[in-house]
Amino acid sequence: MSTMKDPHATDSPQSRTTRMAAWLADQLGAHHEHLDGDQVIVMIHGADQQGGVAYDGYGTSSEAGEDMISFIQAYFEARGSSFRVVHMNAPPNRPGTS
Repeated sequence: MSTMKDPHATDSPQSRTTRMAAWLADQLGAHHEHLDGDQVIVMIHGADQQGGVAYDGYGTSSEAGEDMISFIQAYFEARGSSFRVVHMNAPPNRPGTS
């Protein structure tokens, strides 16, 4: 499994992959089957190990994130496996944090 370089969030596309993801997300409304209220999340894993995520139709990025987790759970379950999110009261112990 690969990891994305330099993960961070911004309000506007700042990289090649986020610009592509934003463009793709914007295309939702132009589709002939689009309905008001449809939502889209676009995730791109670039050849340069940069990642990009964009969403459209969501009120907040938190709502989009919750849907991403729901889709991942459904993906695993459709293949006979499981994916569970464990809520923690404290952040995990990571090197360099207290």
